[in-house]
Amino acid sequence: MTFSLPIATLVAFGLVSVRLLAFLLTAPLFSHAAIPMRVRAGFALLVAASLAPSIALEPELNPAALALAALAEAAVGACLGLGSALLFAAVGLMAEVASVQGGLAAAAALDPSSGATSVALGALAEIAALLVFLAVDGHHDLLRAFAHSLELLPPGADVLPALARAPELGAALFADGLRLSAPFTGALLLSNVLVGVLGRTIPQLNMMSVQLPAQVALVLGLFALGAAPFCDAVVNGSALASERALAVLAGGAP
Repeated sequence: MTFSLPIATLVAFGLVSVRLLAFLLTAPLFSHAAIPMRVRAGFALLVAASLAPSIALEPELNPAALALAALAEAAVGACLGLGSALLFAAVGLMAEVASVQGGLAAAAALDPSSGATSVALGALAEIAALLVFLAVDGHHDLLRAFAHSLELLPPGADVLPALARAPELGAALFADGLRLSAPFTGALLLSNVLVGVLGRTIPQLNMMSVQLPAQVALVLGLFALGAAPFCDAVVNGSALASERALAVLAGGAP
């Protein structure tokens, strides 16, 4: 008894596997260092095996064309994953701004998930955002967005116009980060003005011993008071992150 697959199905399986693996290496949650690489590879092969038979593909058997197609699929998967991860990058930017302006920048440690140094508030905010992301089934939305990307940009299609629009996602990162950090910036600016006024009206007061504890208390208080709006922002952002990446790849506005 022999079992054979059309060459088009095999090529589609390979291209989908490359796109999905690149997506899993960059998407939030799936790209976490705690998930072994073998688990991601096995998951990519399993999902690609279920999606490949439904993809219509007219492959070119030229090895050079297949290699270029594989590179293009890796780029599309990475762009989709990075576009979906912009929410967590904006949360990290918010925590970085709050820590620097609030006097907590010295409390930095190595982040094992990224291998870079991050402030303590950044790790706390990213963990909180990840828990909210899981609570609203954001990881399921990511997988549905990936399946939708196969309809918008089928494997083997010309993806250069879509990749040329990928840098537009960077503007969304800074816009979201500034929007999240605006309350901290405004409150800390007001506190600095008040400290300056107190320093001029009461010269005997040692402002250096008052300003730093006051700013730290203000930052922590703002984090506590803004817990509910922060969760709402993560919920809304997780719903829009993958849609924004798909819109850019499809030719729309971010």
